[in-house]
Amino acid sequence: SVELLQEALGDQQDQVRATVANALGRIADPLASEALSAALHDSSWAVRMNAVQALVNTGDARATEPLVGVLKDQDNTLRRNAADALGTIGDEHALDPLLEALKDEDRQVRQSAAYALLRLAPKMSENVRSRILAQRSAITTSHDDRVISTSSDCGGYHVDSGIGVDFPDL
Repeated sequence: SVELLQEALGDQQDQVRATVANALGRIADPLASEALSAALHDSSWAVRMNAVQALVNTGDARATEPLVGVLKDQDNTLRRNAADALGTIGDEHALDPLLEALKDEDRQVRQSAAYALLRLAPKMSENVRSRILAQRSAITTSHDDRVISTSSDCGGYHVDSGIGVDFPDL
């Protein structure tokens, strides 16, 4: 049950905690959000990484605030995955932190933030879409990296390895 797995997130062994976070993600129960949010502060990188993915799987918008905190983590892979997770969850409260992540020192984090913003845009109000469009140059150039091109993903946009930019109005 979810309750037993949540308790196991307190196990002394890193591998057990990482496996439990992964299992909670597979169950995808929003009841696990609080315990998984706490796991984002675990000393083990694997536990934190699994907790990020597990929170996405719960589909719980309450995960937004804890995942925003991960955007400031020292590890670029965690920051990148947190940006991806925020785009998947689609909560408007992630907008400002994702806009800030466009300035991240790591190119892949910037790309993930741009992708997340484009995934958020179709779900948001006209006001929010206008704020995203106002950042068009930051999204499309993101520290001189061209990261956006069109596709069937994300309302016609997806992050690309840097070949060409096409960013029509949302």
